[in-house]
Amino acid sequence: MRSYILSNNKYDINGNVIPNKFISPLGNEVTLYFPSPLHLDNNKSYEVSIRRASIVYCTPNISASLGNNKLTYSFRDATNALVSKTFTFDDGLYSLDVINFKLSLFTSQIANGHDSQLIFFFPDESTSRIYVSFSQTNVSVDATATNSILISLGFTTDQGTYGDGIIGNFTDTSLYEISNRKAQLNPIQNYLVSTNISTGNYFDADVSNIVEYIPIGKTSAGSLTEFDCNNVNYADVNATRIDKLVVSLLDNYGNPIDMNTSNGKYPPEAFSVLLCITEKK
Repeated sequence: MRSYILSNNKYDINGNVIPNKFISPLGNEVTLYFPSPLHLDNNKSYEVSIRRASIVYCTPNISASLGNNKLTYSFRDATNALVSKTFTFDDGLYSLDVINFKLSLFTSQIANGHDSQLIFFFPDESTSRIYVSFSQTNVSVDATATNSILISLGFTTDQGTYGDGIIGNFTDTSLYEISNRKAQLNPIQNYLVSTNISTGNYFDADVSNIVEYIPIGKTSAGSLTEFDCNNVNYADVNATRIDKLVVSLLDNYGNPIDMNTSNGKYPPEAFSVLLCITEKK
């Protein structure tokens, strides 16, 4: 068995840069280059597995880097003039309740008698889609605006009365509209680990080369998830000559995890796995 520890810490215990190692800007992908290729026996078959993992939960679901941290809405003021406002969410991990709360604080401070539920989102649990409702007429939200949170909530740029992405209430205070797609705003339910030497799709994910999934359940920002694989999952190795090992950490939608915190850097050892290559029995 050949074992390798791959982490997104680029320094050794003495503070020196580890040679032959590359870490992606997001901190979610580690590439280890071998000084000389690793040759496996052509007459044998091999498997790759993840035996242990340690991951710091530092991933927002709303952020400027994700391009989903703004909500632009319009309304008519006391003179009937059209006014447009944009609320910017701080980077963070948000539930729908927190989105509504943050938005209510903003809209209730705007003139023209806006209440705390001027714009309100609520889920359709059976379909994982989101409704938006409006408590006043002549209020709308814009799915085409830059970095719109509406896209992550499942709304599309062809929704609205005229199919132009302007979703609003122009006639009836009870108006609401449901998103065209499922929301992708839920906190990460599990991590997916992929490698460059694995083949196939083992966990019904939207991407291939997945070796392991790591459930994290409910956790808070900055907390540590440690995973020991009691029931090891094996994936076939797709090469007999290996020049490098690449391990990637993905979310439950198959998207790269952004491990950078608000200061633009990921914590040391935020992502570490023990990868093993074994002969297939």
